[in-house]
Amino acid sequence: MKTEEKSSVFRKWLKRNFLTGILVLIPIIGTIFLFNWVFRAATDSGLEVLKRWEYFGELIEKYPKAYGVIGRLTVVLGLFGIVGLVGFLARNLLGRKVVRLMEKVLENIPLINRIFIALKQISGAFIGSEKSIFSYVVLFEYPRKGIYALGFAMSEARGEVQARTKEQVISIFLPTTPNPTSGMFVIVPKKETLRLSMTVEEALKMIISGGAVVPPYGKGKLLEKYGLKEPRFKETEESQVDA
Repeated sequence: MKTEEKSSVFRKWLKRNFLTGILVLIPIIGTIFLFNWVFRAATDSGLEVLKRWEYFGELIEKYPKAYGVIGRLTVVLGLFGIVGLVGFLARNLLGRKVVRLMEKVLENIPLINRIFIALKQISGAFIGSEKSIFSYVVLFEYPRKGIYALGFAMSEARGEVQARTKEQVISIFLPTTPNPTSGMFVIVPKKETLRLSMTVEEALKMIISGGAVVPPYGKGKLLEKYGLKEPRFKETEESQVDA
């Protein structure tokens, strides 16, 4: 009996620690593998080009091992230079026109345009230097009371929309998972939304991952960031009746 208990305890210990090990190693190994794959894919073609140059042709004959290191570093520096040059040209008037022409071509090709627009919007949200059309992240009840959704506040409603509603409302973009570039435009009473302290980028990561990636949160973060207290949703009439 004692042997069976010890065996059961050992199996539980092994299972628990094995699963913990997997959870720890998957993101580490996955990141290294992905970086290595991207790095090699980006530099292999460049190495083939460098082989045609006399200097690198002689280098590979004399120092084949060193060629792999020096050659890949040369390709990486070259890629940085090309990306920087493209960025410089894109900031000029002529460059902007060329970039815009290429974007229009891609935006009008079926299927490819969906991929291009999605990647453009996501990259702009994560690393873009221009101000986002989204002001801040809000939490509100949708599609019914008791179910919550993350949305991006775009602006406070103006004009006829605000004039013909009884209370102050705001325009919200409600993104979908895992592609946050598609979604719904809704107008919600401001008092029925909660402003969150997470940034637009953090919210996008959470939405894309389906809630697997949750940004860090500390009490008082909203107060430090916006000078606001941290309100909560009021209890619904149903919950008050049940209580």
